[in-house]
Amino acid sequence: MGGKYMGATRFNGVVGSQPARQSGSTDLRPPQAFSMFPGEGYHLRVAGVDFGTTSVMSVSVEHGFLPGRPLQQHRSGLVCTFMLEGEVIFDDGANNPVTVTPGSCWTYGGSSDVKVTWGSSGRAVVAVVPHQVVRDFGLVPPGGFTLFPAGSTLLEPTRNFISAVAASTEKISSVAAYFMEKLVHEMIGGLFLEDSTVVAGGSNRPTLYHQAMALITASAGDRALTPESLARDLNVSLRHLQRDFQKRNDSVAERIRQTRVDLAVRLLTDPAMAVLTLDQIADHSGFASLGHLRRTLHSLGAGTPRDIRAFGLQQPAEPVAEQPGRQ
Repeated sequence: MGGKYMGATRFNGVVGSQPARQSGSTDLRPPQAFSMFPGEGYHLRVAGVDFGTTSVMSVSVEHGFLPGRPLQQHRSGLVCTFMLEGEVIFDDGANNPVTVTPGSCWTYGGSSDVKVTWGSSGRAVVAVVPHQVVRDFGLVPPGGFTLFPAGSTLLEPTRNFISAVAASTEKISSVAAYFMEKLVHEMIGGLFLEDSTVVAGGSNRPTLYHQAMALITASAGDRALTPESLARDLNVSLRHLQRDFQKRNDSVAERIRQTRVDLAVRLLTDPAMAVLTLDQIADHSGFASLGHLRRTLHSLGAGTPRDIRAFGLQQPAEPVAEQPGRQ
């Protein structure tokens, strides 16, 4: 059914259409999205990775009965489903059903009663993340059903990454599991951040600045991220992108640099990341080398990587008042 590989558990199997009447236990922990499916007439083929508080999986939905394992109590979380094949109809009881087609992404927060009906067999990839992921982006997690616009910049890369993680059969170390889970969180949070700019701006498309910020947030650890690559990904000229940032007294290069510094500091001060060398911290933060990270921190007056790690790891678990003059 699955094996545990130092920080992540892979699972695969068939979930039967009569979950409540079977006995026995299973390592499979399907998310609350599955509880919205009708109690009969469907079975699910599921394969994916459980990181503990986060799961990613590929799901094939088929009509008909098939003996399978029972569904356990679902974990609380925010479910994001990326449709690959088939159509599904959502009805929240407000007489306004929504048909979701391939290429779309819908989310479910678990606080409203949503009925799901598959018009035909289909495939999807699913990510289940804690509600706190969205709160960390300064947003309020949705309680019910939400449909992301098909034109979202991050929709395709997020779907592709989750699909690749769910489909892989490679063993996952504890360090790799940590970064994979964090990347899932960043990309899902970026989707919500991008979508929030549409709602706040009252337009059909998020601003260029907010699209760029979402991509920077999701890709800060990638060394290939540069102002030039960002402009290409957004299909605009570099000059156009730079002017948009200048309107906000910001610059593309500085924003990328600062986001990487923030990531490096989080890793340096996280006790779970004490197993990483300073060179590995620099690499996972998107810096070309440890020397590059040192020079960047020095230019900001933030001390050395070693100093930041030593100071961060010696702090008590509860917040303390900032000491004047200490870096």
